[in-house]
Amino acid sequence: SIAEHMTQSKYTAPHAVEMTDADVTEMAKVREKEKGAADNKGIHLTFLPFIVRAVVAALKKNPYLNASIDTAKGEIITKSYYNIGIAVDTPHGLVVPNIKKADSKSILDIAHEIEVFAEQARNKELKLEDIKGGTFTITNYGSVGGTYGMPIINQPEVAILGTGRIEDKPVVRN
Repeated sequence: SIAEHMTQSKYTAPHAVEMTDADVTEMAKVREKEKGAADNKGIHLTFLPFIVRAVVAALKKNPYLNASIDTAKGEIITKSYYNIGIAVDTPHGLVVPNIKKADSKSILDIAHEIEVFAEQARNKELKLEDIKGGTFTITNYGSVGGTYGMPIINQPEVAILGTGRIEDKPVVRN
């Protein structure tokens, strides 16, 4: 059913791709500073919770990306809530649990929820409410070593963010 859903999305939604590099040096410094506090609470702090919070901030400025399409009515329905889907690859296929009300959660809350959802996904323990109601999805092909990719929109959502591997590389400044 996941493959059918993704195939339907590919053939019915216009997919456009923008690939760019981002300097995440400052985010990496904050993450490194906060890792100790997270470890003390038993939470593995990755970059993804920071990306979730950045996505929420961007969606607030661009509400048409936090929306769905009602094809029957021909309408774009903007959402006033932020349920951010996190694509999780499991031995049983791809699933997308949602961080509900992500705008009201701390970085550590989001990190903990991502860990719990990933474990539940691998063990086939997600509930229907965990995977329904998303407003925007993030897929992280960087976790498997990818730098760039072309994610498929999780319809009826209207957009998706794909993130690649975070790595040190030389850049020219000034």
